[in-house]
Amino acid sequence: MDENQPTTPAVQTVPKAQYWRQVFETWKNSGERQTAFCRTRNISRNAFMYWKKLLLPPAPSSSPSFVRVPLNRRSAACESSIAIVLDSRYRIEVKGALDAQALRQVVEIMEGIRR
Repeated sequence: MDENQPTTPAVQTVPKAQYWRQVFETWKNSGERQTAFCRTRNISRNAFMYWKKLLLPPAPSSSPSFVRVPLNRRSAACESSIAIVLDSRYRIEVKGALDAQALRQVVEIMEGIRR
C-alpha cells in the first residue's frame, strides 16, 4: 500500500447552514408543500422546521385580525368617533354620527381587502 494515498476517499463537507439554505432554495423553487418536499427527499420534517425557523425570516402575516364589535341595536346611529386600522396601510376614522348600516358596509369592504 502506498503511504501517500489516503485509505478513505476525501469527503468535502458543506457547513450545515449553507446546506440548509440550499435545501430551502430548492424547496421554494419546487412549489411543493413542506411535508411533501421533505417526504420525497427523505428529510426529517423536524430538522426542516428547526433550520427554517433559524435561517429564514418569518413570513409576514397577510391577514389582519378582526374583532367583532357588537352594535347597539336600540340606536340607529353611533354618536361617538370610531377608527378602524388595517395593518399600517389603512386607517379609517369617522367622527360624529355613523349609522349602523354604513359601519357594516365599511367592515365588509375591509374584510374583502384581507382576502
